[in-house]
Amino acid sequence: MVLSTLTCMSATSNRIQTVTALVEKFLQERITAESVLSQWPDIVSESNSLIKELWHRLAHFVDDTDIRNKEPSYDKSQRKHIESLLDELRRGKV
Repeated sequence: MVLSTLTCMSATSNRIQTVTALVEKFLQERITAESVLSQWPDIVSESNSLIKELWHRLAHFVDDTDIRNKEPSYDKSQRKHIESLLDELRRGKV
């Protein structure tokens, strides 16, 4: 039982590290949101609510390209929201 719990915790930690690295690259404009989503770990079986919310926000970011292009303030607010969620994930909030 203890080994199973440790394995699960390790897998969660690995997913958090992967997601954090991907989102950081996106925020640094080193990769696109589309690229982040294509490299994202399995979202269907994800149990971490912040990881799910980050995925959801990035999916909206991709879908709202036309709006962001017309309204720079909307682009800025979307990026701020993604950054805020990433900060929560780094701090270990779930």
